[in-house]
Amino acid sequence: MNKLILTGVLLAGITLGVVFAFPNNSEVVVSEGKVEKIYNSLDELEKESPLIVIGKKIDGKSIFDRDEEGIPNYYFTLSDFEVKSVIKNDTERVIDKKITILETAAYEENHDQLLSVNGYLPMEDNKKYILFLELNESENGPSVGSYNIKGVVFGKFAFEEDKSERKRLENNERKHYDHEVLEAHNSMIKVLEEKYSDYLN
Repeated sequence: MNKLILTGVLLAGITLGVVFAFPNNSEVVVSEGKVEKIYNSLDELEKESPLIVIGKKIDGKSIFDRDEEGIPNYYFTLSDFEVKSVIKNDTERVIDKKITILETAAYEENHDQLLSVNGYLPMEDNKKYILFLELNESENGPSVGSYNIKGVVFGKFAFEEDKSERKRLENNERKHYDHEVLEAHNSMIKVLEEKYSDYLN
């Protein structure tokens, strides 16, 4: 049986994949996973993230493990991410121009639903993001060699140059967070935009 590891969540099973395409008007179904830590400051998130990159998602594929009745046991999306800038790299890996990101949500085409862990929404294609990442520790299966977003929902921020578009992307996702996560995430956004303002251009 394949072992697949998400940040704060340990899952096991056999994976099946479908090409990811998430219509914005699909129903979002949120399940609660165990978040290993609430990050209350950007400094804390930076220190505990071995890899920080800026770039754009270019494609993605939803992965499901289903029981005998076809109900998903777990799910995620493997997204191709084009790296524009590497802010930090303590991974001992050479970071290529394209890396794979494990996102804790997946589009269920049969029911037109986006299944989400802890309110996480996948990145939109061709939009700019800054990601705080760690290595995925899976030893086999499709997620080998990928990167997890730190803290499930904490390590992803929209980073479009246009402020209104940046705000739209953030607001769209944050509406699915619980109160504690929302407060922590909000407190980091202004600090992040000021600290990394040179990369917004």
